[in-house]
Amino acid sequence: MGKLGGMVPRLFLLVLSMSFPMLCSGRVASSGCSTEELLALVEFRDSLDYRPWAGAPLHWNGTRCCLWEGVGCNRKGRVVKLDFPGQTFGEYYPVYYATNSIKSTVAETLGSLLGLRYLNHLDLSGIACLQPCMIPDVVESMRQLRFLGLPDGVTGNLPRNIGNLSKLQVLLLPGWGLELVDSDIRWLSILVSLNRFDLRNAHIPRPSDLGQMLSCLPRLSNLTLSGCGLDNSFLRHISSNFTLMSNLKHLDLSDNNFVGEIPDGFQNATALEFMGLSRNEFSSSVPMWFGNYRNLAQLSLGDNSLKGIEGGLGWLLSSKKNLRYANLANNEVGGEILTNQSMLMSPSYGEDLKDLRFLFLSANRLSGEIPRWLGGLPVLEYLGLSKNQFSGSIPSSLYSTSNLRFLFLDGNQLSGTISEALGQLSSLESLDLSGNKLSGAVSEAHFWNLSQLIYLDLSDNRLTIKMDDSWTPPFQVFSLGMGSCSLGTQLPRWMRTQKLLYDLKLPNVSFSKQLPEWIGDMNLMNLNLSYSRIIGPIPDLPTRLSVLDISHSSLIGPLSESIGRLASLVNLYAYDNYINGSIPSFLCKMKSLWRLDLSKNNLSGSIPDCWDTPYLERMDFSFNNLSGPIPSSIKHLNALLSLHLNNNHLSGEIPPGLSYCGLLMFLDLGDNNLNGGIPTWMGGHTLPMLQVLRLTGNKLSGHIPPEICSFQLVRLLDLSRNVLTGSIPPCFGLMTGFNLDKYRSDWSALISRRSNLTSQSPPSMTANGEREHVIQVMKGVNSDYTQIALQLVTILDLSSNSLVGTLPKELCNLFGLRGLNVSHNHLNGSIPNRIGDMTSIESLDLSDNLLTGNIPASISALTSLDHLNLSHNNLSGEIPKGSQMQTLQDPSIYADNPLLCADFLQRKCHSTASIPKPLPPGSSGQEDGHDSGDRLEQLLFYAVMALGFGCGFWGAVGSLVVNSKWRKAFFEFAARVTDWLTRPKH
Repeated sequence: MGKLGGMVPRLFLLVLSMSFPMLCSGRVASSGCSTEELLALVEFRDSLDYRPWAGAPLHWNGTRCCLWEGVGCNRKGRVVKLDFPGQTFGEYYPVYYATNSIKSTVAETLGSLLGLRYLNHLDLSGIACLQPCMIPDVVESMRQLRFLGLPDGVTGNLPRNIGNLSKLQVLLLPGWGLELVDSDIRWLSILVSLNRFDLRNAHIPRPSDLGQMLSCLPRLSNLTLSGCGLDNSFLRHISSNFTLMSNLKHLDLSDNNFVGEIPDGFQNATALEFMGLSRNEFSSSVPMWFGNYRNLAQLSLGDNSLKGIEGGLGWLLSSKKNLRYANLANNEVGGEILTNQSMLMSPSYGEDLKDLRFLFLSANRLSGEIPRWLGGLPVLEYLGLSKNQFSGSIPSSLYSTSNLRFLFLDGNQLSGTISEALGQLSSLESLDLSGNKLSGAVSEAHFWNLSQLIYLDLSDNRLTIKMDDSWTPPFQVFSLGMGSCSLGTQLPRWMRTQKLLYDLKLPNVSFSKQLPEWIGDMNLMNLNLSYSRIIGPIPDLPTRLSVLDISHSSLIGPLSESIGRLASLVNLYAYDNYINGSIPSFLCKMKSLWRLDLSKNNLSGSIPDCWDTPYLERMDFSFNNLSGPIPSSIKHLNALLSLHLNNNHLSGEIPPGLSYCGLLMFLDLGDNNLNGGIPTWMGGHTLPMLQVLRLTGNKLSGHIPPEICSFQLVRLLDLSRNVLTGSIPPCFGLMTGFNLDKYRSDWSALISRRSNLTSQSPPSMTANGEREHVIQVMKGVNSDYTQIALQLVTILDLSSNSLVGTLPKELCNLFGLRGLNVSHNHLNGSIPNRIGDMTSIESLDLSDNLLTGNIPASISALTSLDHLNLSHNNLSGEIPKGSQMQTLQDPSIYADNPLLCADFLQRKCHSTASIPKPLPPGSSGQEDGHDSGDRLEQLLFYAVMALGFGCGFWGAVGSLVVNSKWRKAFFEFAARVTDWLTRPKH
C-alpha cells in the first residue's frame, strides 16, 4: 500500500504533465492561430486596398484570427479557410461585384498566404484587381486546395499549373481578360474531382476544345461560362455528352454567341436547377422537352430572339413545381398567354406556381388581356410585362397580390381607370404604368397604404392627378414620373414633402403659373420639364442638380444665370426653344459638365473662347445664329466625342485645336461660312475615332488632301457644296469604314478602344445615344439619322464643287457604301466598268458632269439601288436592261444625254451599233454608228472611181457633167447601195 500510495501522486503529476500541452493547445486554438499563420494573414491584409465604393475595410485586429471576418479554422486552430466571395446585386441577378481590391500584385497577395499550410478553401473572387494582374505560378504550391476562387479581374493566360491541384472541387475564375490558350486547355481534364467550374468573360480561341475537356470531368455539376464568346461548336460537344448533361444542376451560358435552335441534347439535363441562356441569339421556339426540367428553380432565357413557346407559356411555367425565377424578357414571343390553355382558367392554377417569385416577360409581342391568374400567385414579388401589346384593363386580381413589390406594366395598350384597390398593396416598392391609355382621376385613396413605395411612374397616360395641397403622402419616393398628366395650375405642393426625391420627370406638363421658389429647396438630381410650357423666368434650382432637361419648353429670353450656379450639373438639354442673346461664359467653367445641347434656338454672337470643361463629351450649338471663328480653346476639350456647330454663320478656318480632340466620333461643321482649305492634319492619325465628318455648305477651297483617306472608321463623309478643286483622291477606295457593315465588325471593340483612351475620365462616362443625330441629304432629301441609324448608314458626298478628272475606279472597292454623290462637278471620262461591285449602293448621283461613254452593264447588278441620277452628262449608247434597271426607267434620270437610247425614251435604239463590241488593240472605243457609215461611203467612193477609170474616165465624167438627170440617178443609186450595206442583218 505504501508503494501504491506513493505512485498515485506520481501518476497524477504524469497525467497533469501530459495534459498541459493539450490545455495549452486548446488555449492557442481559442485565442487564435499560430504565429506563422498570424503573420501570413497580417501580410495578406496589408496587401489589400480599401476603396469607399468597393466595400468595407477588413477589421482584423488582435491575435484571435480564427474569429476574424472571412477566416475559418479547424478544431486544432489551424487556418483552413479564407472566404471573400463576390457579392450580387440581388438574389437572382447574376452580376457580381468586388468588396475590396488588391493594392499590390496577385503574386504578392497569394505569396503571403503560403504560410497557411493547412488552407484548403481560398475564395478571393470578391477582391478586385484594379490593374492588369496575371495568375502567378505560386498557385501550384497550394496543392491541398479543394476550393479556389481567384480575384476578380485577373488577366493573361490561364496557367497550366492549376492542373496540378488535383484535389480541386471548385474553381472560380471571374476574370475580364483571361485567355485559354489552345495548348493549355488539356490540364482541365486532369481535375477529375471538379464539380464546379466558373469562368467569366474569358477569351477562348477554340471553344470546341474546351467542350471536349469538360466532357472528361465525371463529377461536374455546376458550370458557368458566361461572356466567353462561345459559339455553336461548343454547344455540339457538351450537348452530345449524356453523362455531362445528366449530371448538371447549374448551367450558365449567358452572354455568348449561340445562334439558331437550342440543342436537343439539352433535354437530357433533367437534373437542372438553374439554366441561364440569356443574351444570346437563339431564334427558335422554346421546345416541348423543356417540360422535362421538373426540378428547375431558375430559368433565364431573356435577351434572345425566341419566336414562341411550344405548348404555351402557361404550360412551360406550370410544368415546374419548384420554379422561383423565370426570365423570357426581350424576345419575340407573341400571342396571348392563355392560348389553348383552358387549364389556366382553373382557380387552383396559382397553386401550381406556389413558389414563383420573379416573372420577367417584358419586351415581347404578347397580346390580349393580362390573365387574372397572375394575381393568384401567392408569393409573386416581381411582375414585368412592359413593352408588349396587352390591352384591356388592369385585372383586379393584381390588386390583391399581397407580396407584390415590383409591378411594371408600362408600354402597353391598357385602358380604363386605375382602381383605388391599388392602395392595399402594402409591399409595393416600384410601380410603372407609363405609356398606356389609362384615364380617369388619381387621388390620395390610390396610395393610402403604399408606405414602401420608392418608384412611381404614371407618365404618358390620360390621367388627372387630384391631390389636396395639404396631403402628406405615406411614401418617400426616389423617382417620380407624371409626364403628360394633368397636375393643375402649378407644381403640386405635396411634392415638396418628398425629401428623398432625386428624379422628377414631368415632360409635356404645362402650368399656367411659373415654377415655385421652393423647388430650389428640394434634393433633386434629375429634373425633366421637356415639352412643357414654362412660364416666366426659371427660379433658383436645387444645388445638387446633375441633369436638367428643359428642351421644347417655349423658353424665351437669355439662358438663366441660375443655371451657372449648378456646380454639379452634368447634362444640360435646352434645345428647341426661343433662347436668345449670346452663349453665357459661365458654361465654360462648369467643371462637371458632360453634355451641353443648346441647338435650335436664337443664340447670336460668337462662341466664347474660354472652354475649360475636362469631361465635356457632347457640345451642340447647331441651328442658331452664331458668328465669328471657332474658338481656339476648343483644344482643351480632350474628352469631346461629339461636336455639332452646323447651320450657323461661323467664319474663319477650321482651327488646328480640333486635332487635340482625339476622341471625336462626330464632327459636324456644315452650313457655315468657313473658308481656307481642308487641313492636312485632319486624318486618322489625329482623330482615330471619327465616324462622321460633315463640312458641307461652306467656302472651303483647294484640293482634297490625301490625308483624309486615313480615316478608317468614317462612315459618313460630306464635303459637298464647297469650292474644292482638283481630282478625287483614288485613296478614298481604301477607307475601310465604309465597308464595316459588310465585315460585320464588332462595334464593342470600338467602345473598348475608346474606354482605354478615356481611362482618366469618370468610369460611367458614355455618349448620349438617344440625342446623337445628323441631318444628311440621302436620295435627294434631308434625312435625320439618329445614332442607331448612323451605325448602318454609309455615305460619301462630294457634290457641288469644282472637281475635275475621272471618277476613280478605286471607289468601286467601297462595297459597303450606301450613298455616293459626286454630282455638279466637272468630272470627265467614263463610268468605271466595276460600278457593279458596289453591291450595297442605294443612292447613286453622277449628274451634272462631263461623263462620256456607255453606262456599264454591271450597273444592273446593283440590287439595292433605288435612287439613280445620271442626267446632264454626255453618256451614249443603250441604257442597260434587266434586274434593278427595270425599276429605274424615269426619263428624268437620264435627261440631257442626247446620245443615250432606250425603249422608254423618245430615242429608241434602232441598231446594234450602240452595243459595245470587242475592239482591236489601240482602238479608242469612241466610234458610233455614224462613223461606220462614213467609212462605208468612203469605200464605195473608191470602188466607183475604179470602175469609172475602167470604162473610160473622160466618157463617164463627161456624161455626168453634161447630163444632170444621169448625175442625179447616179447619186441616188449610190445612196441605195450605202443604205443596203448598213442595214442590220437578221
